[in-house]
Amino acid sequence: MFTRLLSVMLVPSVVLLMLPVTGCRKRQTWEEGPTLKGHAAEVLSLAFAPDGRTLATGSDDQSVRLWDVATGAEEVALQGHTAWVRALAFAPDGRTLASGSRDETVKLWDVATDRLRHTLHGHRGTVTALAFSPDGKALASGAGDGTVKVWNVATGRERISLPAHATGVTCLAYAPDGRTLATGSWDQTVRLWDAATGERRAVLQCHTGAVYTLTYAPDGQTLATAAGDEAMLWDTAAQQARATLKGHAGAVLALAFAPDSRMLATGGKDQVVKLWDVSTGQAKTTLQGGREWVRALAYTPDGRGLLAAAGWNRTVRLWKLTQEARAVYDPGSAQRRPWPRSSASAQVALSASSGGSGSTL
Repeated sequence: MFTRLLSVMLVPSVVLLMLPVTGCRKRQTWEEGPTLKGHAAEVLSLAFAPDGRTLATGSDDQSVRLWDVATGAEEVALQGHTAWVRALAFAPDGRTLASGSRDETVKLWDVATDRLRHTLHGHRGTVTALAFSPDGKALASGAGDGTVKVWNVATGRERISLPAHATGVTCLAYAPDGRTLATGSWDQTVRLWDAATGERRAVLQCHTGAVYTLTYAPDGQTLATAAGDEAMLWDTAAQQARATLKGHAGAVLALAFAPDSRMLATGGKDQVVKLWDVSTGQAKTTLQGGREWVRALAYTPDGRGLLAAAGWNRTVRLWKLTQEARAVYDPGSAQRRPWPRSSASAQVALSASSGGSGSTL
C-alpha cells in the first residue's frame, strides 16, 4: 500500500522535498531545470506528449509552441490561430497535436513536420476542451457555445455534433475503452454519451457548482469530477457517486489518476495538491504548491512522478530532482526505487506566475 508519501513545497529558487524514511523526515531538494521562454503573453494551456519528451504550450499570444523537455529548447512555434489558445491535446501516438482557441476553431498539427493538417470549423464559442479517443481516430471538442463535436482525425470532417449542455462546456474525456464520452459544464452537470452514436446515456447531477474538470481512471472503473472546492468519485458501472473528496480551500481545477488507478491527485485555487486513496476516498497527503493556482496535473507513465502546471506567467519552468533526491516511493510497494536519471519522467513542469491572480476558467 502506498502509505508513505512525499510532500513538496515550492519556493522561488528551490523546491524542498519532505520524504518520510524509516519514521523520520529527511529533507531533500529539487533543482530548477530549464526555463522555457518564448511566449509574448500568458500561457493558458499545456500538454505533454505521451513519451514525455515534448511539451506543448498554448498562449494568449495566439501561438502554440513545442519544447524539448530534456534541454528546454524551443523546437517550433506553430502560428495559425487568431486568438488565445485555450486547449491542447496530443494523440495517443504523439504524432498529432490538437489546439483549440477563442477564434472558435480547432487545428490539427503534424508533430513531425510542424505542418497544419486541418482546421476544424463549427463551434460558436471559445474551444475550451479537447480529447482524443483511445485509438486516436476521433477527436472530441467542447466549447463555450455548449456544443460538443466529434471529428474524424484523418479527414478533419465532423462526425457528430451534440447540443450537449445549456451553458459552456468546460471539460471532456473519453473512457479508456473508447465507448463513452463524458462532458462537464457550467450548468453543474456531467453527461455521459455513447461515443459512436452521440446518444446520451446518463446525466450525473450531484454537483452544486460549475464542473471545472473531469477524468477517467486508467482501469475505467472510476470517473473523477470536480466542482467548487470538492471532487467526486463515480462508479462507472453503476453511474453513481461513491465518494466526495473534501479538503481544498478553493475551487478544484485539476485532476489526475496514477497509472495504477489507485491514487488521485487534485489541485486548485488554494495552491496545493492533494493525493487521495481511490478505494477509500481518504486524503493521504498534501503537497504545498507555492503561491499560484494549480491548473493542470499529470502523473508520469511510471507513476513515480507528478507533473503540475500553475499560474498564468509567460514562462514555463522545468524542475527535476537533484542527484541526492532521485528516489521516491513506487505505488503499491514499500520499497524505494531510484528515479531515472535521464528520463523526462523525472521532471516536474511548472508555469508560474507572480501572484496567483487571474480570471476564472
